[in-house]
Amino acid sequence: NYTGETSKQSETQDSVDCAGQTKEVLNPNIQVSNRFSNLNTEESNADDVDVTQNDLVTARTEPATKPKQVNEKYNRRHHTGSKETKQTYHHPRPNVAIVGDSMLKHINPTQLRRSTRSFNTQIKTFPGAKVSDMEYYVKPTLARTPDHLILHVGTNDVRQSTPQEITNAISMLGQQIKKELPTTNLAISEVITRNDDPSLNTKITELNTKLSQFKNYNSHQFKEELSYYTNLDPTSNDPNVLWNEFKNNFLTIAEKHAPVRQRRVKSEHKPWLTKEIKRLMHHRDYLKRQSLNVDDQVITGDTNIADCFNQYFSSIGCKLSKNVQNINVDPMTFVTPTESSFHFSCISVQETFDALNQLNSRKSPGLDGISVKLLKDTSDVIAQPLANIFNLSLQTAIFPDEWKIAKVSPVFKEGNKTDCGNYRPISVISVVAKLFEGLVYNQLRTFIADNSILVEQQSGFRSQHSTETALLGSTNEWLYNMDSGLINGVLFLDLKKAFDTVDHEILLKKLHLYGIKGTTYAWFESYIQNRKSICLMNGKKSHAREIRCGVPQGSNLGPILFLLYINDLPKCLETTKANLFADDTNLSCAGLDANEIETKLKRDLENVHSWLRCNKLTLNDSKTEFMIIGSRHHLTKFEDNPEISLAIRDNNIKRVTNKKSLGFIIDDQL
Repeated sequence: NYTGETSKQSETQDSVDCAGQTKEVLNPNIQVSNRFSNLNTEESNADDVDVTQNDLVTARTEPATKPKQVNEKYNRRHHTGSKETKQTYHHPRPNVAIVGDSMLKHINPTQLRRSTRSFNTQIKTFPGAKVSDMEYYVKPTLARTPDHLILHVGTNDVRQSTPQEITNAISMLGQQIKKELPTTNLAISEVITRNDDPSLNTKITELNTKLSQFKNYNSHQFKEELSYYTNLDPTSNDPNVLWNEFKNNFLTIAEKHAPVRQRRVKSEHKPWLTKEIKRLMHHRDYLKRQSLNVDDQVITGDTNIADCFNQYFSSIGCKLSKNVQNINVDPMTFVTPTESSFHFSCISVQETFDALNQLNSRKSPGLDGISVKLLKDTSDVIAQPLANIFNLSLQTAIFPDEWKIAKVSPVFKEGNKTDCGNYRPISVISVVAKLFEGLVYNQLRTFIADNSILVEQQSGFRSQHSTETALLGSTNEWLYNMDSGLINGVLFLDLKKAFDTVDHEILLKKLHLYGIKGTTYAWFESYIQNRKSICLMNGKKSHAREIRCGVPQGSNLGPILFLLYINDLPKCLETTKANLFADDTNLSCAGLDANEIETKLKRDLENVHSWLRCNKLTLNDSKTEFMIIGSRHHLTKFEDNPEISLAIRDNNIKRVTNKKSLGFIIDDQL
């Protein structure tokens, strides 16, 4: 919660120019010296020191002769009651602190004294300090309670961090300072272009552009004005209406206090890049960006490409589900019903307030454009209206329609760039929607844990579970069998687009058996159905398309809903044991010879295939593999026996001697 006035340190000005309230405090002609900008300054090799007004007075050149002594009697008689003395006594000089990295080193004390005659000025510089370091370095300065604080940080972060990460870090640092000293006027300086590494200038320009969004941003004024518009319509029973009212008021006031402006960042001039070379480079990038091959047809134009991506991503799950052969098996056969019923509890204002403050400031906003920073800055003001919207949604079993729309960005993986299948969709939903889902998730997770609904073989997305615990459990079992003179047969299953092919109707039936009934069931039905996605390509939006299959990507509830969907998979097994980490599954068995291993793996491979078909999931035959694990002695004897043969849908499953699982490579001798 900081005022965020910005000041710019320019190569063309010999000053630290502070905007907002600080500009009235300091004379802008403060000369500085540093190794990064071409400023006319006095060079010094002295260590960084705190410079106060009293120190600056003693910095004057001492005269060659000793000054004459002034008669104290005469001084008291003629000057005690002077106007200047009385004014100084009744109006103490404000304290001004300038804190930052190496850009502030070697400030000319004489020029500073002349520019800040009416103020006690302190300068503290920490060469090489990053934003994270300043959180601790600035504490001694804050202990002196300055009236005005100029903060210059970020110069040393541009090598390793992105402009957005630096902006968020500076924002969080400013919030901490304002939380400790709410009455101090805080100014954030822009970053100076570095002469030692011109390649960083583009990043610095982008960083300053992002910082300028909060140039005139005053969180106190923003909260004060927003507080007048937080009383939503109490007669409305539709959370869609209340959300639209809240969103419109929030964005209108945010545009006034912290408007978002897009600026084009120009790169540094490179004399070896002629106009012709630049034209060819732009044409090359244009061709890469503007073409997509769909069904042997070349698609051009950002909007058309975005539409193609959106159509592919939104329909891939349904296409896979339709290709699954029907089987006369009820998918509820293996589900163990729960006697208890799950009911929503009222979400308190304090819960909402705490959740707002725990939001990750680095997360991108959804299609509504509401910034995480602004939500955190106004958490004490908006916690009440948001809690009202959340509770109304739970009571009416209506999940707001706008929260069901995801912003999708295609990210290239590998292979041909003109193929949609070589891109991964990154979904981003509304920050407020994700906040709400997190509160619902906490209640659902507690119910699932209290009733021991999830099978013990599942390690994904669970507290006190990880990839390490999952691998330790599997390897411990395999080593135990090896010590007992047995050989392990392990079948590694690979599911195609598992999260995207979840059937909504089957999922809702399973939720009902797991104790989600009545209004709670209706709320989850509203949450899952009628979801949409909009794809972005180079700033252009596609048309919205409905998603009829899959759990919501980029959400808090999606992972736990998927766990409930595949929770009954181990119940279909007879001769093997399953180990799951979300959709990453392996089946293990132990035996004395090849025939025993082959019989056990074949039997449960057929069982799993039947379970997948009735749940409309697809097994990736080409990536499904098996491995024989044992000691060197037993593996040598095992090779003398006939080779194990496993197949599914007339496709042979490949045997491997090592396999990458959960980020680790496992070989056949462990």
